[in-house]
Amino acid sequence: MAPAHHPRPALAFIDSLPSASHMQVPSWGDVKPDWRAESLGWFEPTATPAWPRRRIRGLDR
Repeated sequence: MAPAHHPRPALAFIDSLPSASHMQVPSWGDVKPDWRAESLGWFEPTATPAWPRRRIRGLDR
């Protein structure tokens, strides 16, 4: 795996999508003062960036 070359790789990926939710942008974590924002992603040189989905107990469908 290789590091991304964009200073904000998550934002660069979101910008490349035809549409995205406001909850996908890094600044969303600043909305609530008691929230802690984390951006987690990994990249492969020939693949599309991917971010994990977290399973939340009680919301599994």
